[in-house]
Amino acid sequence: MLKAEQVSKTYGKGNEAARALREIGLVLDKGEMAAVTGPSGCGKTTLLHVLAGLEPPDNGRVWLGDKALHDLNEKDLAQVRLHRMGFVFQSYHLVPVLSAEENIQLPLLAAGMNRKEAAVRSLEMLELVGLKERRQAFPSQLSGGQNQRVAIARAVAGRPEILFADEPTGALDSETAEQIMGLLEMLNRQYGMTLLLVTHDEKHALRMPRQIRMYNGRIVEDGGRKPC
Repeated sequence: MLKAEQVSKTYGKGNEAARALREIGLVLDKGEMAAVTGPSGCGKTTLLHVLAGLEPPDNGRVWLGDKALHDLNEKDLAQVRLHRMGFVFQSYHLVPVLSAEENIQLPLLAAGMNRKEAAVRSLEMLELVGLKERRQAFPSQLSGGQNQRVAIARAVAGRPEILFADEPTGALDSETAEQIMGLLEMLNRQYGMTLLLVTHDEKHALRMPRQIRMYNGRIVEDGGRKPC
């Protein structure tokens, strides 16, 4: 479903150049759950950004199905991200002046869904993450765990094929983090979406059927698989 072929990424030039990714090869199958781990600065977040089309590689190609992402123009690439991908980040990225339900409706409306259907879908997702009764609350009125639940609901409301989660539990206490991990696993089972989780927490990584370990911009271990 998602495939990276000899992907490399360097930031800076000359003596200041930093090689973030080095000839990465990776295949994720439909419905798979995988965690990317490794020390700080090893390239985990850069890999996620390149796989999601948020940053271009210097070399190599990334495929989503039959589409080579970085061969697309920015408009078409934005449509792929909007309709086929979901994103969850450590800092939530909710719009502070919008309520929980409005935050979830925003990408649905951008994708062309009518307002009535978007309203129904947002309530459905809030109920799924246990926050239907807080639908009119603003981010400032919610706890960190509740905001992350809203962010996850927003990310999966459009039924994406793949969910990218970058340290989604990093700002949460251990009990809330466990709840968020359980929610991600439940959504994978319910919708069959592929999940790629970047985490520094080995305990959370071990909950994923596949662990991908990075070091110095390379994949050095891939859950028993040989790196591509």
